[in-house]
Amino acid sequence: MEKGINASSPLRRFFILRHRDPSGVAGVGRIVEGVLFPCGKVVLKWRLPTSSLTIFENFKEFRDIYLMAHPTANELIFVDPEPESGANP
Repeated sequence: MEKGINASSPLRRFFILRHRDPSGVAGVGRIVEGVLFPCGKVVLKWRLPTSSLTIFENFKEFRDIYLMAHPTANELIFVDPEPESGANP
């Protein structure tokens, strides 16, 4: 376990809502589901017929690759509230 990580912190589920599809591949709507772990790692699953799982070492890595590619087309929505500690991803 990484230094400073609280093992009792909850997981945070999220999804990406795509409002438009610039690439013409993933479509629109709820295209990706994911989990942010207390250690900072992110697991991502596409909601496509040829789906796959991807693991990122940290939230920044995930954000830079998946959200910044089409910043005006995607909306990140957390299902679970932020932990009481106030720590941001």
